[in-house]
Amino acid sequence: MILRIALFGFLLAGIYLLSGITFRVWGSREEPGNADPVLTGQMTVSEYGRYNHLPAAVLVKVFDISRLSDTTRQAGSFEYEKREVIRKTIVELAAYREEHSKNPIRYTLHFILGLLVMAFVFYRFRTSGITPAGRNTLYLFSVLVFGLGFNASPSPMGPVKDTLSLVGNIPEIIHPRLLAILTYLVTGIIAHKFLCAWVCQLGVLQDLIFRLNRNGADTRGIARQYRIPFVWSNTIRIVFFVGTVAGSFLWALNVTDSINPFAIFGGVSLWWPGWLFAGGIMVMSLFVYRPWCHLFCPFGLLGWFFEKATIFKITVNTTTCTACETCTGVCPTHAMSAILHKQTIRPDCFSCGSCLNACPNGSITFSYHRAR
Repeated sequence: MILRIALFGFLLAGIYLLSGITFRVWGSREEPGNADPVLTGQMTVSEYGRYNHLPAAVLVKVFDISRLSDTTRQAGSFEYEKREVIRKTIVELAAYREEHSKNPIRYTLHFILGLLVMAFVFYRFRTSGITPAGRNTLYLFSVLVFGLGFNASPSPMGPVKDTLSLVGNIPEIIHPRLLAILTYLVTGIIAHKFLCAWVCQLGVLQDLIFRLNRNGADTRGIARQYRIPFVWSNTIRIVFFVGTVAGSFLWALNVTDSINPFAIFGGVSLWWPGWLFAGGIMVMSLFVYRPWCHLFCPFGLLGWFFEKATIFKITVNTTTCTACETCTGVCPTHAMSAILHKQTIRPDCFSCGSCLNACPNGSITFSYHRAR
């Protein structure tokens, strides 16, 4: 167990230190901010821009100017109230950041590699399955590529987090993020939560950490591991989501900006409570399966609501199943028990494939067929 703890520390330290290299390669990503610009009565347009660090393109949109001489006019001389100037500035600056902060090469590479990983796992699930060693290798690959290589941007949680940040203050530019959310949900509907299971940087990191505290056959924990009852975990997740939405509407505040555990991959600024929270999630992952996903993740909650529409998922052939419940023993959550006993409300299944390997007579498959 001491060796496993050492590997845990080495993994996190290596990720955080090496992420600084790729962060410098890709550059920072502008987060949608909510801080109001400062405008005094005597400021000219150019002074207003310099004081608030506004690009010229934003000033042109805010004041609808077409001549260079217009920038010497006082901002208050335009036919806009101060409140309207500030509102337009927030909107146009957010739109500018939205347009200029995305690296097309980065996003294209991420999309292609993500599809390849999911296609490979899909093929293995439909044929020979994935061994514990193969599963951990894929998790490590995804952590290195999608986490370290891309600094966790884009991530499945990003569009949801940004939408919640903007909905209370800048609703004009939500639509690109809604399209991203829809795209992510479609992948989960085709193959059960595959994006969260195999491409999400934080998800696979939690899963890899959880497997560090498992025996060689990946059937039980070396140190005791716990399965949180789904009614508890989902209640916490729903309350957290409702609180985040309420904070966005009432105070234009998104709690996930302050405690974002994706900061472990670099490129995200957090205050010390946020780092304490992120570290707690990592340590907790040794003993609880994907704590962020089950207790807090807003995209995880959205994905759970769409699970019943999934086309390909874990199914049980009740004709050949002997009810030995070996699958429920290796499942890191209560998901397999709910599937086996055909419960209406089921915990999140993250398609890890442990049950596929454990079934002694091949009664469990990853299929579009319903269990019989």
